[in-house]
Amino acid sequence: MIEIKHILLVLQKIDPADELKLTLSDLGIDKIETMTSEQDIHARICTSLPDAIIIEVEQLDETLLQQIKSINQGFSIPVILFTGSNEDLIIEKAIKNGVATYIVGSLEAHRIQSILQVAMTRYAEIHKLKQDLLNTRAQLEERKLIDKAKGLLMQHKQYSEDEAYQALRKMAMDRNKRISEISEGIIAAFDLLA
Repeated sequence: MIEIKHILLVLQKIDPADELKLTLSDLGIDKIETMTSEQDIHARICTSLPDAIIIEVEQLDETLLQQIKSINQGFSIPVILFTGSNEDLIIEKAIKNGVATYIVGSLEAHRIQSILQVAMTRYAEIHKLKQDLLNTRAQLEERKLIDKAKGLLMQHKQYSEDEAYQALRKMAMDRNKRISEISEGIIAAFDLLA
């Protein structure tokens, strides 16, 4: 199981004898913070940085959806939502705003461990896919820069494609920079001359 040490529990109203909080404690979670859904979740996360957020509300409103979106944009923390709302539009909005797991109905204490495990594992996989996509996009942009710089060297210096690449590579090694950085410089220099 993915280790969870710290959970922020967001409830409609705080009850000291809340069954969910007791269940989480029984699972060995060291730190369980509680707050109401009326409070600023984003501000609390900035100071406490939990491993996961569990929100339990009867109805999901636009204010809470915006808070979830803000969390998703600023932090890498899975949000697990328990709600009474099973409307397709609300579910779709919640998922688009960054809810990792959306569960309709009341929370049954005996299910919480498996729900947390699935939510955390799924969130980690989605987060990895997003990172892979960002890395791939960055590599593609670098490749475009290099190809454009090679094209400029081939056009203006009459280099072959291999000669152009070797020239870029040598400049990068001589200056202890990445080939894409050298390519950016060459493109900028040719843009100034144009």
